[in-house]
Amino acid sequence: MSAKYDHDSLKIQIIFTIIYAGMVAEENKKFTKLGKRVKHLGVYQILIEGMPAHQAANFSKGKKWREIATDCKNRGF
Repeated sequence: MSAKYDHDSLKIQIIFTIIYAGMVAEENKKFTKLGKRVKHLGVYQILIEGMPAHQAANFSKGKKWREIATDCKNRGF
C-alpha cells in the first residue's frame, strides 16, 4: 500500500505499521467491549473529520462504552 507514495513510502509504511499495532493492542486488551473500534474512531476523527490529534485522543475519555459504540455506529463502523 505504501509503495504508491513514492519517496515517502517508507514514512507511510511506518505510520501504517504503528496504526496497525495500536489496533491489535487494543483488540487484545482483556475485557474490552469496543475492541479496535475506539482506535478506529480516533483515526477517523483525525483523517476524515480533520479533528486535531490531541482532541481526538481525549474525545472518548470519561465516556461510557455504549456512548462510544454509538459514536462509532454513527460514523459507519
